[in-house]
Amino acid sequence: MTMETWNVGPHQVCREAEDYMVYRFARGPVAQEHLAAMAEIERPFWDCGHLYILTILDAEMSVLPGTLSFAVKSLRDSPPRTGAFVVRSFVLRTSMEFMLRALRKLGTGANSRFFEDEASARVWIEERRAARAGA
Repeated sequence: MTMETWNVGPHQVCREAEDYMVYRFARGPVAQEHLAAMAEIERPFWDCGHLYILTILDAEMSVLPGTLSFAVKSLRDSPPRTGAFVVRSFVLRTSMEFMLRALRKLGTGANSRFFEDEASARVWIEERRAARAGA
C-alpha cells in the first residue's frame, strides 16, 4: 500500500497501512474544525474492523474549549482501536486520558498506552497488530 498524507491546518494525518493511521499535532491550538476534517479523512477506513492509531502531540499543543467533547462525539461510532500516544505534557496526557475514558463509556473499544518517544510507541503498535493478525 502507498502511504497517504493529508495536512489539516498545521497538523498532519498519515495512513501508513490499511488499518494504521498516524496523527501529528503541531504546536499551537487544535480546534473542532481540525478534528472534523481528520474524522472525515479517517471515516472511509472504518470498515477495516480495527484501527491502529499513533498520535504524536507536540508539547506546546493546546486544545481549544469544546474540542475534546467534539472528538468523543465524532468517534463514538468508530470501530475498536488500539492507540499509542506520544505526549510529554502532563496536561495533554490528562486530557487524552479523559477523552479515552469517555470513548470507553460510550462503548467504543479503545486500548491505549502513553509513551515518551515515537520509536517505543511504534514498536508497541506493531506488536499489537502482529498479535491480532496471528489470532
